[in-house]
Amino acid sequence: MSTAGVFAQSDAILFARVQAGDEKVMGLLYDLYSSVVYSIALAVVSSTDNAEDVLHETFMQLWREPTSFALRDGSLKASLATSTFRRAVQVRDKYQAAAFTASKNKEETL
Repeated sequence: MSTAGVFAQSDAILFARVQAGDEKVMGLLYDLYSSVVYSIALAVVSSTDNAEDVLHETFMQLWREPTSFALRDGSLKASLATSTFRRAVQVRDKYQAAAFTASKNKEETL
């Protein structure tokens, strides 16, 4: 079996344990994948505070709604990366829209 196959099989087992409510596995997954999740979030939102929020929200969603994650090619890492990217884009867009609205309001009052 290839290395990718071993990781996919391991991810599937760990993911099944998350679905069963195993808190220890969540800690293990955080240790394994938090740096990847944080790096993706930071690259998109360009703010450490917002990247930390995305990191927290991503893992909380995995814990609360594991069925919302689809293992892409058996890889939980890929699924977390996709979810993180989407969430980070939403956060970035929200803050950009707020900044745009604030600057428009400021221009209108001048």
